[in-house]
Order: sequence, then structure tokens, then C-alpha cells
Amino acid sequence: MVTISIIGIEPPLGRQISRDMTPTLVELYELTSEDFFYVLPECYYVNNGVEQNMWNALVKVNAPHKFAVIEHEVAKVLHSYLKFFCVNISVEFYYYDEEHRYEFIDDSQPRFITEENEVYAEDYDDEEELHDHEHGEAGDDDIFLGNAFEELGHFKGEDK
Repeated sequence: MVTISIIGIEPPLGRQISRDMTPTLVELYELTSEDFFYVLPECYYVNNGVEQNMWNALVKVNAPHKFAVIEHEVAKVLHSYLKFFCVNISVEFYYYDEEHRYEFIDDSQPRFITEENEVYAEDYDDEEELHDHEHGEAGDDDIFLGNAFEELGHFKGEDK
């Protein structure tokens, strides 16, 4: 398992970069695309109080020790994909012993979310409810923005 964290690149752009460079990394590492994960934090990369995103980027590669022999080639691949989106790039490698990695995979579920099996958190009963939600029309679950104490009268600025 190889995990690549890219700090200083906007996450949507990082998603596309990861999609583009994974086949090259798969070939270099002699692994499958399922062996690669990317961490693309939505954060500020800052120097002396000034945001550096898209000017400076830090790439951290976590991989098993056995891949240390190809780190120079991996760094060149990372640079070749990131250099069009960032001026300065630093790459750091962190290695771990494979016997110290644990995975807990639920075999009753797909291993990965894909565009084909992706589901959305909100599930609507009918087309009218979906239409109301998409167009900002009030529904039973919407936040009440009125005066909850209106019936009591004295909360409207009236005297008791």
C-alpha cells in the first residue's frame, strides 16, 4: 500500500492529478491501482503568514521499505505531473515495515467506491420532494425562520 499526501494543491485538482499519474506509478511500483491512496487536504500551506498553495507544494509518500530503491524515479514522476500546477515542489519519503500495517476489509461490501456504485446520503421518497429540496422550497424538515412566540403577543414588541 502506497499513500501519497499532496499539501498545497487544491483537492479537486489533486483528484485529477492522482487519476492521471496512478497508471505511471502502478507500472513503476509494479502494483495495482488498488494499492494507491491519495490524501488531498483542504488546507493552507503557509510560510511567514502568507498562503503558499499552488506556489509551493509538499508531497509525502508513505510506502513499504522495499520501495526505497525506486524513490528517485518516483520523485521524478511526481514532479513531472505536479510541475504544471505548482512552482516549487518538495517530496519526502516515509517507509514502514509491512508487518506493522493492518487492514480491516469488509468483504460484504465493495472494496472501493466507484462512479458506478456511488450512493448519495439523502434519499428522497418521490420526485416532488426532490424538486422542493433542489429548488429551496420549504419542506417539513426545513429550519423554521419565523417567530415561535408570536401567539404570546408580548414577544413582538407589544406591552404585556
